[in-house]
Amino acid sequence: MITRPLVLTTLLSAALAATLAATFAEAAVAHGGTYSPAVPAPAKPTGLPPPGGPAGGTNNGPGDTVPPGPSTGSTPGPTGPKTGGGTSGPSGPSTPAHPSGPTTGGGGGGSKPGPTTPSQPKSPSGPSTAGLADSADPTSWESWWYFNKDRYLELKAHVVALEVTTGSDNDFLGIGHASVDANVVSDRVIPVLLGILEKDRQQDVVTGGMVALARLADGPLSARAPDLARVFAGFADDPNQEISETSVIARGIVGDESSVSELADLLENAAPIRARHGGHAIASRTRAFAAFALGLIGARTHNEDLRRFIVHHIVRTLREDSEATPDVGVACVTALGLTPLAWARNGTEDVHSPATPAAARKGTGTASASRETELDCLLALLADTRGDRWVRAHVPTALARLATGASSAASEEIMRTLLERMPEAAREKDEVVQDCVLALGELGDADRDEIDTKVRATLEGLVISGDQLSRRLALIALAQGAARRGESGTSEATGEVRLFLAKRLSEGRSHERCWAALALGVLEHDLARQPVRDNGSAARATDLGAANMRAQVLAELRDSVSGTEVGALAISAGLMANKEAAPILMAKLDHTGDTLTQGHIAMALGLVGDASAGPALRALLATARFKPDLLLDTAIGLALLEDPTLVLALIDTLEKANSLASQSAAASVLGWIGDRRTIDPLLTLVTRTDATASARAFAAVALGRVCDQDRLPWNAAVAQDVDYHAATPTLTSADGTGVLDIL
Repeated sequence: MITRPLVLTTLLSAALAATLAATFAEAAVAHGGTYSPAVPAPAKPTGLPPPGGPAGGTNNGPGDTVPPGPSTGSTPGPTGPKTGGGTSGPSGPSTPAHPSGPTTGGGGGGSKPGPTTPSQPKSPSGPSTAGLADSADPTSWESWWYFNKDRYLELKAHVVALEVTTGSDNDFLGIGHASVDANVVSDRVIPVLLGILEKDRQQDVVTGGMVALARLADGPLSARAPDLARVFAGFADDPNQEISETSVIARGIVGDESSVSELADLLENAAPIRARHGGHAIASRTRAFAAFALGLIGARTHNEDLRRFIVHHIVRTLREDSEATPDVGVACVTALGLTPLAWARNGTEDVHSPATPAAARKGTGTASASRETELDCLLALLADTRGDRWVRAHVPTALARLATGASSAASEEIMRTLLERMPEAAREKDEVVQDCVLALGELGDADRDEIDTKVRATLEGLVISGDQLSRRLALIALAQGAARRGESGTSEATGEVRLFLAKRLSEGRSHERCWAALALGVLEHDLARQPVRDNGSAARATDLGAANMRAQVLAELRDSVSGTEVGALAISAGLMANKEAAPILMAKLDHTGDTLTQGHIAMALGLVGDASAGPALRALLATARFKPDLLLDTAIGLALLEDPTLVLALIDTLEKANSLASQSAAASVLGWIGDRRTIDPLLTLVTRTDATASARAFAAVALGRVCDQDRLPWNAAVAQDVDYHAATPTLTSADGTGVLDIL
């Protein structure tokens, strides 16, 4: 599996204590209620044979009825919707299309979270040194930045906005499919990638090729998703665990709705699937990947019945499978948060109104009936303190993701529930508290409503007296909420939060100063992207407040001598797009030999948009071939500056670097940039018999990213505000085989 190399590696967690034992509290609705989800229609036969033998699985078409209550095998049901269409329903979050490459960082520490089960063989790692280093600190700001940076960098979007400087032929466009014609992808790129899957059996080349292909079936090529999914399914029984796992997640990335039934069978360890494997149980890792794949499809589809089918099987696994490991439980909770059902209609169904408290909705439907009942299931899982701590630790983020579009009453109900898990109100596990903090940052806003005022007060209290990681995450959550206008369009508390963060920056200890600087950058970055509603005194006060924060960060950056503080302050200045910081950043770059700090400064120079930094960054890039983290961050800085020499330099690195991590970094940035000039050399490299397998694999990865239509990584939705302190191995791991590690 082609994974990103990291200085940030194994995520801190104590050993996982037990398998998933969570049972829903009485407030959760009965699963065998009034709605039985339909089974999606099977894939239509295509003329594209899978290279690894006939696709297996149990997708043999719908049955006649859904029997009441749970089932131990496949779930037959009434004829379901034709995949690809169906009822409109809410669009839900868009499915990102390709993962970020590695970033610099120093977070993490401790052992990876929990053992694997006997049926869960260790997946051989791809070319990676991935994970958070065991000696690193999970409370460092780099850990959060690593998982969340994609939405702030938006590298492709930045490059799109830059003026083309390489000539009238528009060679450098950096906009994925807009610069790579769909016919080129269909006629040239896809056949080459299919060819390597058919002929090559080297692990990294096969897995890299599958994930690259999975990224290409969008936009005008979305009709090819079922064909490509059949190819991936041909590897489901591959004896190499990593190849078989990749075949599962690739079906989710490609968004093939016809794969949903078989993925549900894999998740549930259904009898027909076990029979195909000689009666053996499906490995927990494979089951977890099936859950993630279902979530990716649920995030992308507009077919409401298909979403309900996905939610039905995810919730049944959470409720009824006593053998499910924490890996499976965390994957199911994550998938549930990515699969938003439609809100129930008001009027005759006003009992399902988002404003109706959960207690009043008790017993009114199944978990897959509506967004409200979906939320009820998660709220009940969070309330069950007997449940697995690692699974519960991912529930708040899932709640926040599903709360999009909720009424103020429904959002308030969720926020009050999260506040009840705070240390002052309950003796809660640290990991659960930390995810509650992350979720409150996504739900709160800057008005004077009672609930938002309480959220801010609670977060400020945690900054002073919470556990180490909660204290730092609370700073980010305060910034995120303060940048969001309230329901009335007001943001009275923004200035107060600015002052609070500024005080922590000036008075806190080194770790806290770093997080406060990052939080200020996040706040000003998000505020700058809010639509302008007031040109009067409020707008002038906002502009003055932003100027004051830029000035304070600049002063702290000028005086700082600590490498980690310089890095955090540099990123903060970059997020603020403060061009006045450029001379200070250049001076710091000249006087530091620490590659981690150099990388942060290089990225910051790109974010502030100072073209005069180009020569210095090109010189730094030339020395970074054997320093993958520095190579990546410097290349990102140059890409943001639209440096015309970057593409050819990265292609040369991809071909000649002996370091797998350097090849990965080069492939990551090439894919992010999306320059159509990379197509020919990448196609040549991926088919070269004299090239190393890793170089060919990373070339395949880069092809997938160059031709990908989406601007964010395919796993960015999973990474955003993830509780990395409670990560399971299939989410992210030291050996680089989690869904957040895959390039």
